[in-house]
Amino acid sequence: MWRGWPTTSKLAAGSKPEEERQDAALVLALIGVEEPLRQCLADAAAPVALRRRAAESLGLLAKRSGDRDQRDRIENELEGWLCSEVLDVRIEVELDPATLDPAKIQGLVEQTQRQVAEGLQQMVQAGQLPPEMDQDQLQAIVQENVNRIVVEQLQQQLWADGQAPGWKEHDALLPQLQGASRGLQLAASADLPLLGSGPGRRVPMLTLTAQEEDTALRIRSEVVKREVWKLPLPSGEQLELVVVEGGTYGIGSPGEEVGRAVYSEQSFRQKCEGVDVEVLRKVRLASYAMVRHPISRWTASAGTSANSGCRRSMAGWPPDGRSGQKRIQGWGHKRCSWRCQARASGRRPAGRWRLPLLKRWSLRPFTSAPRWIRAGLATTPATPAAGAGAVNTRKRPVRIGFFGLVNRWGLAEMHGQQLEWCADRWHRDPLAGSNGDGSPLEEPDPEIEGNQEQAFRLLCGGSWLDFPHGARAAFRFSFRPDDVNASVGGRPGCFSPSGSLLGS
Repeated sequence: MWRGWPTTSKLAAGSKPEEERQDAALVLALIGVEEPLRQCLADAAAPVALRRRAAESLGLLAKRSGDRDQRDRIENELEGWLCSEVLDVRIEVELDPATLDPAKIQGLVEQTQRQVAEGLQQMVQAGQLPPEMDQDQLQAIVQENVNRIVVEQLQQQLWADGQAPGWKEHDALLPQLQGASRGLQLAASADLPLLGSGPGRRVPMLTLTAQEEDTALRIRSEVVKREVWKLPLPSGEQLELVVVEGGTYGIGSPGEEVGRAVYSEQSFRQKCEGVDVEVLRKVRLASYAMVRHPISRWTASAGTSANSGCRRSMAGWPPDGRSGQKRIQGWGHKRCSWRCQARASGRRPAGRWRLPLLKRWSLRPFTSAPRWIRAGLATTPATPAAGAGAVNTRKRPVRIGFFGLVNRWGLAEMHGQQLEWCADRWHRDPLAGSNGDGSPLEEPDPEIEGNQEQAFRLLCGGSWLDFPHGARAAFRFSFRPDDVNASVGGRPGCFSPSGSLLGS
């Protein structure tokens, strides 16, 4: 039925709107036309976002193709693009706020005052602030938060404007690398082994590292190859999983990391003043498997038996490759905590599926300061999405796999997509609350006795509704376990007591 639509010419026509050309690339992938996509990817004069879409579309074509030779050819080409180009840029961090428009600053202050005041009122109604607080006390909290948020947003705005040396080179190259990485992941998803059936398939993926150099940030790209497995669900969808190797890792954050000060504010959580909520520490972990992408909703059939049916619905590129945004529905900790043993072709993978402990979620191999976000690792309000300096004005999660980026272990969308439940109960001091045996923190924090925060459960990762400090690896947030909203999801993992995760 596509024969009468000049898809190929639309893709090549520079006079056509870029959005139409990107749609043409997707249609070519769906109808299995390869050559125009390859030509577009190789066209240095084409817009960088279009070349990115061409790379993604090639991967989608390979995923849908039944021709093994065609799939191998496309995967080899995409891997060549991914490995032949290296991003290595130095970007100046310190910019002068005096260059901003005073009227814009005043508008930001007024908007922030309204948002903070509304948030405090909601906290009073929810019992998170003492009801006897008078207006002067509330006003003082409002002003303190407004000052911090405005300064933070101004810094982020300067950072996000893309005017500092290095951003032009960054935005000209990173989207193409992201497209090649995303394309390879799509292509590989068609041929993943079952978890428990033996070795996983090694898939090339793109990760970024950032290191501070005096007043600048050095951003480098790197290709990592991670083994990936699949776990089919009864609904026909499949989870992709990677394994985090056992070892000693760092969690928490150094005292100078931007964003740590949030815990000292009275409006955040009770009695955090003087407590090192993100104390930097080492943890020893056995190997474990984790779902690669966050899940926005998990529903189980009646009962909680090991064979309960389950399905997922996420913000993502649907299985048939159509672009668009699925509706997000958050889920509470109680539902997330249901133990779900899914069968994979008659085999039950070793271990128990559950929410991860904080120490398994928040590993930090690299810096996680808010400046990461401009480099393409996360999406939060008023901060840019990855590629070509585009600012995320959607105010909703991006589709699964959108960034084409992963962390060192192959896990994606860890920062700024959705807050993700962890198994532990909220404790202000993670050392004082540690039980030392690797089990979740189930006992309430005795120092906040009588406060509803004793029942709160941990969340990590920040969300599309949060400010940049919430997207840091070390940030610890918490909700009531029955709270459900569109910014909350989870990432189940398989944690085998025996340590045998992948044996057949």
